[in-house]
Amino acid sequence: MDSDRKYRAAILKAARSLFATIGYERTRMDAIAVQSGVNKRFVYDVFHSKDGLYSTLLSEMSREVERKFRERLDGENEAARAWDAFLDVITGDVEFLRIWAWEMIAPSMPGMWILTAVQRMLGELERAGYGGAAVAAMAEGVLLRMAVGIDDDVIARSLREATVRAVCSGQ
Repeated sequence: MDSDRKYRAAILKAARSLFATIGYERTRMDAIAVQSGVNKRFVYDVFHSKDGLYSTLLSEMSREVERKFRERLDGENEAARAWDAFLDVITGDVEFLRIWAWEMIAPSMPGMWILTAVQRMLGELERAGYGGAAVAAMAEGVLLRMAVGIDDDVIARSLREATVRAVCSGQ
């Protein structure tokens, strides 16, 4: 069964990359199978459908991002630490950031995993004293950069700078 886990991980890795790069609608199960190096039938045997795969992926990604966010908050009471934790977690996982942006453009039922995770983290930021303007600036920035195909590292760096400016200006 170790090989099944290995193949499952390969499928999720390929799906994550493709969904983040070209979105849910344009991603095909054939491409996921080819990129993961497994038979398409195996992909369906494990996840049953593209929706099932997407839902599983987003559920796992969301739990992981929230776990990292909570770890960063442990023992920290400063509002700035909460914002730093959010930025580090969100911009530290560009595929999560891109899938979040795709879900803001065209929401899906499985996408609720991502949107809910972000909402919970935003709730923590509100309790720490931050409003939504900085997050809106970040979301707008990632959508614009995705549209023109800017490099992932540039997206993460420029989003961090834009949101810090928004927070410092009191938005």
